[in-house]
Amino acid sequence: PKQLQISRRRLALSRDPRFGDVGKRIAVLEDLCENLILVGEYAQAIPHLQEAESLASHIGAIGQQRRILDLQAQCLFRLDRWGEVLEVHEKCRELEERHTPEEMGMTCMIIAFSAAVLALRGDDDQARVLREEAYAIMVRGSGGSPNKWGRTQHY
Repeated sequence: PKQLQISRRRLALSRDPRFGDVGKRIAVLEDLCENLILVGEYAQAIPHLQEAESLASHIGAIGQQRRILDLQAQCLFRLDRWGEVLEVHEKCRELEERHTPEEMGMTCMIIAFSAAVLALRGDDDQARVLREEAYAIMVRGSGGSPNKWGRTQHY
């Protein structure tokens, strides 16, 4: 698709040594990955997401780092790499220990993917705990009512 070609071109331009805006490079990587995900190219997205995560960690962009971890979990889940989904969730938990909820943003997506992995592995009790945690975060983030959830807030 054309948008994917544009994203790849933007990434190539951001790799020019004269391009010094690391935050913008992270955004370009994130955009490329979102476009790769849209066409089902999860494995292609992962190395770019790992690069974006490293850059975000380096500059202390905690919100971006958490969003990138969400995308990593999504790709890994779709590739049935369940153990790695749980590893990414652990990275997110470690970030939560060091940063405020305001810095982190909503962590419900990665928790929901981990809940699904645990359910698929047969750990129904722990899956339920995580599912309830993700649900509570979603309710808080949507103003206290699931009736206010947007169409992308159901996963």
